Amino acid sequence: MRRTGHLKLMQELKIGELNAIDICTAAKMGDSFSISLLEETGEYLGLGIINLIHLFNTEAVIMGGGVMNESELILPSIRRTVQKHGIQSMVERVKIEKSCLGSYACVVGATGLFFCKADELAAQPH
Repeated sequence: MRRTGHLKLMQELKIGELNAIDICTAAKMGDSFSISLLEETGEYLGLGIINLIHLFNTEAVIMGGGVMNESELILPSIRRTVQKHGIQSMVERVKIEKSCLGSYACVVGATGLFFCKADELAAQPH
């Protein structure tokens, strides 16, 4: 959805190009545009998550990344969308949570991949 107009609060804060941190800050301050933008973003993420749930029949979805630093602003919209549009028998038991690894998620994942590959290499005959 294309949005037009100016963001009054963004202008007052003298914020130039929008990024997730600025949008979350403005939403916390009550900026209606930022709140609706996060709501819409949560809906789109929720629709994507529904596809993953239906495809993999998963029990949990762990969300990470910068916007999850402000998970209380976006997770409710994601959860609502999943419950509203997903196949109920599949989505009613799914937990959608914020990753507890935070900014370390990439490092932990890379380390795990390294050890998997190291085991594979060690198992090969020389």
